[in-house]
Amino acid sequence: MNKINFILFILVFTFSCSEKKTSYFYKVYSERNRQEKTIPIDKPQFHNPKDTLLSTSVFYIGDSSYIVKRYSNFDHCGMDGECISCEVEGFGIIYNSSIIWGGYGILQTDDDDLNAMINRAILNCQYQSDVEYYKKGKY
Repeated sequence: MNKINFILFILVFTFSCSEKKTSYFYKVYSERNRQEKTIPIDKPQFHNPKDTLLSTSVFYIGDSSYIVKRYSNFDHCGMDGECISCEVEGFGIIYNSSIIWGGYGILQTDDDDLNAMINRAILNCQYQSDVEYYKKGKY
């Protein structure tokens, strides 16, 4: 009986110590078609090196700082393919929106802390966009 308990203990300990892999997916919304899709991915994607940098901003969560960059593909995209993306430096694209088709995608995970960081980064990106708009005298 002791051998069985010992083996069960080892099995439980081994499986509980294995590192959980984070699942990533984009929640994609189409305002035009009123559709929502979930697209699983292996890891976050990064902007195309041909993209144009629009702005850079920083935000903090606790002792960690995050750099958020907004990019556009206007200079190299095909017809009706204009997009704006927000990327957390070193992490990947967290938000992508189609200028023409009225759709957007938001990166989500099965990790609550990562999702909190992603949500803060999106808000930071929107704030930066609002500030730039205001400074250009559009309000």
